[in-house]
Amino acid sequence: MPAKSWNPQPFLQALSRRATIGISLAAVAVLAVIFRVWGALVTDDSLGIIRSQVTFTAERFDAVVGTWNIAEFIRLTATIDFIFPVAYAAVIAGVWARAAGPDQWARFSWPVTVAFGAAAADWLENVLHLIAIEPTISGGTSIGVAVALGSVFAVVKWIGIVVALTAAAVAAWKRGGPKWRAIGVVLAGLAGAVAGVVASLI
Repeated sequence: MPAKSWNPQPFLQALSRRATIGISLAAVAVLAVIFRVWGALVTDDSLGIIRSQVTFTAERFDAVVGTWNIAEFIRLTATIDFIFPVAYAAVIAGVWARAAGPDQWARFSWPVTVAFGAAAADWLENVLHLIAIEPTISGGTSIGVAVALGSVFAVVKWIGIVVALTAAAVAAWKRGGPKWRAIGVVLAGLAGAVAGVVASLI
């Protein structure tokens, strides 16, 4: 008997609920504040953690993290930074699913895949950068291969986030009405801001 193909409809329906989007958005807000406060214990550079994600070489990575509180970075990355990706992916995918509507779910749900793909890339980046930074605890240099691969996954993550945000913005604008068009403008602006910040750091 042939195996049944996975039906994404129930998952997308759950994502598109106001309660799901609201809880996910609240989680993003709370986690972002925690990340900001905790990140200040790691480095005084407000963009330092993002800067470290796209260094690509051990030399550049070590130059960024050289003045960090490495123990705090490890604790932050191993906890909050593994929860945060799930929350932001759920928000982006949920907004797209709600704006696009069920008619688009079956044949055009790639933005959901992209959003959660970005979250998966975020996890891989975190693991690789934790591996990369471990030798610096005892005064050594970071592991170059792990830095490079982590940076690749970081770029994939940021591209995925920008693409998924843009798709959600387009869906919201097409949905029409003042509320959805305002949401579309905000999402498009956020996508542009993220792309601009990351591009300036590479």
